[in-house]
Amino acid sequence: AMIVSCCKSVDFLLGFLVGTTSDNVSTRWGRRKPWVVVCFPFAIVSMFLLVTPFPFSGDAVFSDSDDFPCGEIEPDSATACPALEQCLVEMIAN
Repeated sequence: AMIVSCCKSVDFLLGFLVGTTSDNVSTRWGRRKPWVVVCFPFAIVSMFLLVTPFPFSGDAVFSDSDDFPCGEIEPDSATACPALEQCLVEMIAN
């Protein structure tokens, strides 16, 4: 709750700064278009990072291959893993 309230407070104060700056910028393209052009690449990168898991987070790097029942199967062989085959059969049956 403390982190959320801190983020909301910073967002509240930053809103005034961004709004005032945006209102006072005057270019031949208008007040908002330069901000959109500059911030759009950052937004694209942010959205990409939001949906892409960080590769070295958690215990995935240090996990043992024995933890995964079908960790060493080939990508084209969906039925080479008995646990996967059993899961698929159960899902189809339901």
